[in-house]
Order: sequence, then C-alpha cells, then structure tokens
Amino acid sequence: MTTHFKSRLLPVIMGMALLFPVLFAAEPTASFADVLNKHLTAVRQQDFEAFAATLPDSGPFTLILANGSKTDSVDKVKEMHREWFATPGWTMAHEILSQNAGERFAHALVKADYREADRNGSPYHVQIYVNMVFEKTKKGWVLIHDQCTNFPTTKAKPE
Repeated sequence: MTTHFKSRLLPVIMGMALLFPVLFAAEPTASFADVLNKHLTAVRQQDFEAFAATLPDSGPFTLILANGSKTDSVDKVKEMHREWFATPGWTMAHEILSQNAGERFAHALVKADYREADRNGSPYHVQIYVNMVFEKTKKGWVLIHDQCTNFPTTKAKPE
C-alpha cells in the first residue's frame, strides 16, 4: 500500500470504528420509572405475561408477604402470581410513595389498596406497604425483592 492510500484509508477506518457502536447499539433499556409503572399496571390488570416480564428469568428472588410467609424462588413467585391473577373478584390500586434509582439497583416504596368483593361471605379490604428492590441486568430493570407490610389502621376514638 502506498503511504498516500494509507493516509486516506486511516480516517475512513477511524470514522467507521466510531460509528459502529452507534449503528449497532442495542435498543436502550426502559427507565426504572417505566418498568415500575409497567409492573404495577400488570398487577392491577392481572396481566401475568407483563408481570413476568418485570421479573428475572430464573434464580433467586425474595418475596415476603404481609403474613410473614417467605419464598426465595422466582419460579414459585411466578406460579403464585399466575394463580392469583386467575382468581376473579379482586382489585388493587397503587400509590408510589418514593422511588430512587442508582446505577445498578433501584428502590420503590408503594402503598397498595387491595380489595376483594367477597371473602368468605364479606367484603375484604387491606392496605399494605410494598417495598421493592430492582436490579439492572442485561434484561433491563427486574424486580428481585418484594416485601409487603400491613399498613397501620386507625380505629375511631369513642366519643
């Protein structure tokens, strides 16, 4: 190769090297806020596939329910939610109380209002705090820890 050819080829190669990541970059992952909203919407709409998309495909996962029961398997969590979502007669509303995303982990505290039209012959209503930790993975933001705590209720004071 002549020196003249090399001097003209070098800028072209450098330009292609700089453009390669831009041209072939993966689609940007959704923001934490978007994934959190997708997760909560999936629960409200009892949409198992959308819900499962916000969880790891496999591996450890901690779920602690308000009654203290705990599971550490994402497969068990998926199975439990598939059954729950198939059960008619309940609704859940959410209020995001706080959220904070870092480089690798994110946290959200959500107040959930859960209602069943009929539980053993009576309407059922409970409010819980849901403490959630998400991890940023190759899949994007996924929920890895979900802990529920009953919301304190206040009783009316006698007059």
